[in-house]
Amino acid sequence: MRISRKFCAVTGAAVAAAALTVSGAGAASASSHLPPPFGGSGGGGGWGGPGGGVDNCTGSGIYSGYCGTQKSGTGLYITVSRNGQIVGAQNPQGGSDEFLWFADAGSTKVSGGDYYLEYAPRGAASGKVLAVAHGHVVLAPASGAADQKWTTGSSLLKNVGSGDVLQAGNNNQPLQAVTPGATIPASEKWTYANA
Repeated sequence: MRISRKFCAVTGAAVAAAALTVSGAGAASASSHLPPPFGGSGGGGGWGGPGGGVDNCTGSGIYSGYCGTQKSGTGLYITVSRNGQIVGAQNPQGGSDEFLWFADAGSTKVSGGDYYLEYAPRGAASGKVLAVAHGHVVLAPASGAADQKWTTGSSLLKNVGSGDVLQAGNNNQPLQAVTPGATIPASEKWTYANA
């Protein structure tokens, strides 16, 4: 699994602009309240939303080159569905697969370190991060909890809190948090993809 060097080199100003609030304590809680994706350019199809919006992930947007997702070995991208579920999709809707990656300030900065994946449709930081709650992959308000951190070693996305790895199922079906096995199927192998 490769995370773009650009992603790991996000400046302090860009992190502040993203408004990711991580307090270091707290537990994940699932929430389906999502910011509306911006209209405008970029993405494949869009969800509607207000027209004339700016896509901060493309062109000259503030996060151009820093927004991304992961693609499974089975060709599915980490995506947020219209109802707020975390699914694997072959053809994500515009903005639904855009996440900002932030290294955990408390972890050692090494390859495969701890990261937060903040949902940021069209580069609009949501304050919600990919987490594992009660065995399900969800978006949760950022709190810094261990179940919101992910390591990226050995082609796996492994949740720090639960020890589970992210697994893709069928197209447009929820992603699963599963116990890693002795062999790694393609559905559990992930590579970074720019949004």
